[in-house]
Amino acid sequence: MSSDYNYQIVVGWDGKIPLDEHGHHLDPETLRPVEPSRFRPLISARQVALNHVCKRELLGNRRKFQWAKELTNPYGALEYAVGNGDDFHCFDWAMLPDGRVVLHATVNSETGCFIQGAGYEVVSKEDAPNVACGMIDNAIDWLGWNDVRHSKKGWNQDPYYFYRSVVWHLDDSPDKPDFSWRQVRMGSKRFSKYLVKVA
Repeated sequence: MSSDYNYQIVVGWDGKIPLDEHGHHLDPETLRPVEPSRFRPLISARQVALNHVCKRELLGNRRKFQWAKELTNPYGALEYAVGNGDDFHCFDWAMLPDGRVVLHATVNSETGCFIQGAGYEVVSKEDAPNVACGMIDNAIDWLGWNDVRHSKKGWNQDPYYFYRSVVWHLDDSPDKPDFSWRQVRMGSKRFSKYLVKVA
């Protein structure tokens, strides 16, 4: 995981898991109280929270405010990508403490001058591989509609690296095969045989 996972203000809860203003899950192990700014000590914790939350009505009349680190940040981590250096979809995933899986996609278009969400799903462990594959399929469709080719050499991965990584990491069977970094990133006949068994 990258160090580019930012702290967000907690505005809600999914059981014991904190949520940010967009409904994205945050890491419950990183919860900490919002404190007044050390650079401007007269600003209250509430004002710090208000400065970070776009939809101010989400904070309501709370008296205590907390931060927590993002569990997923596709563009910040930039581990899984489909596209070229200018126009691409990127992905990230995380396992929640209750066993569900968060799958998150973002689209970055330098030619279109925008970055936006391309999907955020919270699913069961069993459904995660299919949802991950669907996110990649959507990204490939987007590339086709926008006449963009995937750069295998530029990203050092084929388009289905995200899918393979999710499948392999979620497999907790004792006889799970060990694959090289390259086999997971680029695929191989051996990995394809493994996918047939577990899919």
